[in-house]
Amino acid sequence: MAMAAVSVDAVRLVAGRPCIARRSDVAAQRSLSLRAPLPCLSQSSPARRIARSSRRISRIAVRAAGESPPPTPSNRDSATSDDDVSIPSPPPLSTSASTPSNTSSGSSSSVPYVPLLGLSLVGAAETLYLSFEKLAGGQVACPINESCTDVLNSPYASLFGIPLPIFGFAAYSTVALLTHLSRPASSHTPLEASLLSSSSRWLLLSLTAAMATTSGYLMYILATELDGAFCLYCITSATLSTLLFALTVKSFSWRELQQALLPQLALVTATAVALSLSFADVRDTEIDLPALEPEVTTVSTPVRVQLAKHLSNVGAKLYGAFWCSHCYEQKQAFGAEASKYLPYVECYPEGFRAGVKLAKACQDVNIEGFPTWIIDGKVLPGEQDLDELARLTGFDGK
Repeated sequence: MAMAAVSVDAVRLVAGRPCIARRSDVAAQRSLSLRAPLPCLSQSSPARRIARSSRRISRIAVRAAGESPPPTPSNRDSATSDDDVSIPSPPPLSTSASTPSNTSSGSSSSVPYVPLLGLSLVGAAETLYLSFEKLAGGQVACPINESCTDVLNSPYASLFGIPLPIFGFAAYSTVALLTHLSRPASSHTPLEASLLSSSSRWLLLSLTAAMATTSGYLMYILATELDGAFCLYCITSATLSTLLFALTVKSFSWRELQQALLPQLALVTATAVALSLSFADVRDTEIDLPALEPEVTTVSTPVRVQLAKHLSNVGAKLYGAFWCSHCYEQKQAFGAEASKYLPYVECYPEGFRAGVKLAKACQDVNIEGFPTWIIDGKVLPGEQDLDELARLTGFDGK
């Protein structure tokens, strides 16, 4: 055959330029048993340029699709031109654009769990203590002055007949519960956890806003209606409520706060109006109670009469107020006749009205609540059992 004589290194002239035939071309020509002369493409010929460009385009398309490019033939010409440079692979397609992040959507992180839970538990403990003392008729421990007890016993210390500390305890406990719910358990599905956390955050924002508004209004009452009385518990509760609200607001993004501005303003306004209307009766009714002690109706036994005389002889003192129900109950325990001999000191002998202070005898011993017994220098707050009084003073009943 004519092709058999073709040497691998034969030089042909194509378009007046030498070209070296490739072994692969010769082998392919032989395998196909082609009779036509073997064409030889110059490295810079248009056809070869088009072929190389097609291969590059194919590799780019394959890489963009995320597939591996086909292997490069091992028998490729060792000689390469400037056009056959390697083309860097395009970066992989990112799917992050289709998934909104917290930052792009404007949402913020979850509420500060530990500070919110800690402050709400402190507030719950404080209001629980005040509720117990209010219901039990005892006096609260106030290290500065007696204003705490005065405020707790004032007409502004109750709402709809319910002591305000009870409302405070319910509010702080609810904040603690919502804070706990803002951290869903691992047993919840992602959708349930997201809904629970989001709902808890919005409820916390509304509740703490109402609490801060209530505390601010009560501080206004303290300064205007109660002659600026210094109540450590009131100030502590107001501080806790404000901190809870500030921490909750901090967990929201600016976009979320803009969306919640009008509803929260409406809530704050409604809270202030409701409190103002609730205390309207207290303001309209000018407190002016004359010093009239209620009549003791129980019958005294001889032993109780002797005990009353004995208490007076040993220098014991019973400090009280004519409007104090627990003072009246203490006298009822002695009976009508024995009450006449009790060493009783009235702390409001001129009646009870705005601006009236404790009697000097009560101020001198720092009376903070009613009734209060002082026996041999020992302060006994609240109503006392008669047997305990007899034991403390050494009364043997004779």
